Amino acid sequence: MNPDTIAGLELALSLINFLGLLIVLFRNETRSRDSHDVGRRLSLLEKHTTEAPTHRDLDDLRTRITTVALDVAGIRERQIVSNDMVRSIQKHLMEDDE
Repeated sequence: MNPDTIAGLELALSLINFLGLLIVLFRNETRSRDSHDVGRRLSLLEKHTTEAPTHRDLDDLRTRITTVALDVAGIRERQIVSNDMVRSIQKHLMEDDE
């Protein structure tokens, strides 16, 4: 091999090494930014979860909702009975008018 060819190969290999180094540095910088972003997102998530309701809070809420649903069902039943009574009274009064 002549000296010019060897110098060209050395230059090409140096360029390849330099490009490889740039790629490695870029990947490390990207990972660093990603890990910083993940850390920030985890901090935000932890902040919001401290304000979230606990299992006990949700169980109490479920109990209250069930109680309200039963109360509403009871009111509906009483309304049906009241409507039947009003119809019965109305029917009786209509019969007396005849």
